[in-house]
Amino acid sequence: MEDECETESPIQQFHKKFDHVCWFDDNGKVHKLSEFVEPLFGFELELLTQKTDDEDLQPFYDESVARYIGESVRLGFFHDGSLERGFEIASKPCTLGLLLNDFDWSFLNRAERCGAQIGTMIGEMGFHVHIDRRSFANDEHIKRFRRGILSQVNSPDCEKSDWFTKNVYCKPIEADDDKYCAVNVRPDRTVEVRCLVPTFSESRIKEYLRYLNETINNTKGDK
Repeated sequence: MEDECETESPIQQFHKKFDHVCWFDDNGKVHKLSEFVEPLFGFELELLTQKTDDEDLQPFYDESVARYIGESVRLGFFHDGSLERGFEIASKPCTLGLLLNDFDWSFLNRAERCGAQIGTMIGEMGFHVHIDRRSFANDEHIKRFRRGILSQVNSPDCEKSDWFTKNVYCKPIEADDDKYCAVNVRPDRTVEVRCLVPTFSESRIKEYLRYLNETINNTKGDK
């Protein structure tokens, strides 16, 4: 049997995360990115996996955790420079219907069972949702969407909310030149929402996705 240490690592280099060339529809069918027809969502969840004080053994521990969680055609594991110990789980672009009804979320339970940790100050925040820019009618629509999210984050109830957080990695401001804002309008095809509290809960992530989709719809016009 081949030595596990010599097999290809399940954790890919960070730059490969942006090599998406396809997306999955409600039925799991694969489409080219150029065949865009409806809002597309993707997510990133940062995991802290510190279980050893031996720096040389940490990469092998990370790999064993990734193998236990299990890869799929809709998920990938990536090294993230903001994480000294651990890695990031990232999904490929999917429709809301697939994420709500036919996505395998069991990896969340496995990640939690193996002792991986999440939190609002891990790495650059811990949990991000990316939305294809083509999900919005135009730049003004994106601005209204961002303001809608910020109105929630900056409300007096935010301090008591277990939905939103704000810190140096997700500043509650409108800024087009600052990656670390609550809604980061990226130049590379996506709008990134950074202010949602990380969770291992499938139901909570689905609530987040429904909320973001409703906000897209509610900010289409001058409402």
